[in-house]
Amino acid sequence: MVAVSTRFKWFDVSAAAFARACPTVISELLPEGTPPFYVCPLCITESSFKAFFREAIDQHLLSEEHVPPASQGGRALLLTCTECNSAAGTELDAHAHRAERPVAALEGQLRDVHSVRATVGGHSINALLGGSLADGVKLFGRPRHNPPGAHETFFGELDRIARESDDWSISLQFSADRHDAERAAVSWLRAAYLATFAKLGYRFVLGRAYRRVRDKIADPHSQSVTTFRVVASDRSANARAIVVVKEPWYLRGLAIIMGPYIVFLPVPDDLEFYDRLKADPDHRNGTMVSLKGSVIDWPTEPELYCDFLDPSVKSISFD
Repeated sequence: MVAVSTRFKWFDVSAAAFARACPTVISELLPEGTPPFYVCPLCITESSFKAFFREAIDQHLLSEEHVPPASQGGRALLLTCTECNSAAGTELDAHAHRAERPVAALEGQLRDVHSVRATVGGHSINALLGGSLADGVKLFGRPRHNPPGAHETFFGELDRIARESDDWSISLQFSADRHDAERAAVSWLRAAYLATFAKLGYRFVLGRAYRRVRDKIADPHSQSVTTFRVVASDRSANARAIVVVKEPWYLRGLAIIMGPYIVFLPVPDDLEFYDRLKADPDHRNGTMVSLKGSVIDWPTEPELYCDFLDPSVKSISFD
């Protein structure tokens, strides 16, 4: 948890950024003398937003947001409203966490054993998985958690197959980690959106192209965005970067790198960005593509760069 003083600091810089990004809201819609307020970047639309005054921090209406989620190694980066933060924890981030656990278990990253449903030669039992692919996977039986005789039958079959052949396999179902794959993926989309907001600000994410992104975050099963993420398994789990993509042409926008995942986001007014991704011009079918562009530093606190540009800069471009 970040210090209260840090939360107030994030509040102040973000309130100033919104006032610069949307001056007509301040001058035309609000009474003169309205104190500075924070606008949650997830609740905001082109026509509405939720405003929070400084006391919202003490009232726990605003909370620090980890990007990516804390369960995925993320750090506190900015404020969002507690309602959005809490909803994402159960509706998105929990699914992303469960989606990663089977891989983490096989790589030996979990401290304890893992519940699985193991099947070999048509025989299945509930078991515990330990060890790792590198050091050797260990399967432990759970006689009290299986029907009478199932434990002996399973390991008898496993012993027979292992003695008779070098070519055999075992199926492991991580039943305790059932998850909604779409919600798990959208958890990463949400994290990419928040990292982009923290770096580039309200002016950037209020671009028309980001309506589809917020719609997808609000409704993970919507068809507003269907293709937005690839897996780059060779990357460190701690990798963090924002890449301004120049090539290939259909990916001109942002690539948000978080561990093994790369999430693609548009520039503010590129309304056809996700249609191009879905069309897959290079016929890569979701596999990784070589990117050319420039890297900008990962934010460690709200920077909101575009909001503090000279107001005469009407459009935001990375050309």
